[in-house]
Amino acid sequence: MLAHSFLASLALAAFAIASPVTRAEGSCSDPVVRKEWRELTSAEKTEYLRAAVCLRNLPKKAYETIDEVTTRMDDLVYTHFASNTDIHFVANFLPWHRWYVQLHEDMLRDECDYKGVQPYWDWTIDADKNDVVNSPLFDPKTGFGGDAKLTGSDVPGFKRCVVDGPFANTNLTLAMGWPDMNSPGNRLHCFTREFKTDKSSLLKRTDCGTEQILEDVQGWTYDLVT
Repeated sequence: MLAHSFLASLALAAFAIASPVTRAEGSCSDPVVRKEWRELTSAEKTEYLRAAVCLRNLPKKAYETIDEVTTRMDDLVYTHFASNTDIHFVANFLPWHRWYVQLHEDMLRDECDYKGVQPYWDWTIDADKNDVVNSPLFDPKTGFGGDAKLTGSDVPGFKRCVVDGPFANTNLTLAMGWPDMNSPGNRLHCFTREFKTDKSSLLKRTDCGTEQILEDVQGWTYDLVT
């Protein structure tokens, strides 16, 4: 039975290789062009950040039984990490996340009147310069704000908070790992980042540059696209 199945698989594979492939002609005449954050004009950056804040301030529409989900942006975030084991290190990794990015853009457009397209961050530009901390993406005025600062508070979740940018002093209730996604309790915390700049920091490691990462993924890229 096993041999028969194997031979059948070979036959199907041979047929697939021998069969001519008809190239699909796209019908899109004016495709959307996504821009890297640096390529946006000041007005485009301002408009995107406005829409992002708008989505953060809208009430949730999903996950009614989950109290920690409070905003429309939480709906999106929770969808991602609740699906964690189904969408990472699997064949549908890339298509799922492409859909996810498009869903985010649609929400910005439909619910916050955003007229632009979803920008992206080419982190390799900053990583290869060993200067991620000073990326324009984290600019306090024209980006998403910089590193968090120590507040002097002893309250868990409020010891280090982002104090500049459009999401400065934002309090959140949804978090993975704070204190524990599967444990009851108050998860209220401030929006935080921590750019470690010592020698052990990932931001300082030369093996996290573009060339090394491309080399590392060559061995398992096949698993993500098949």
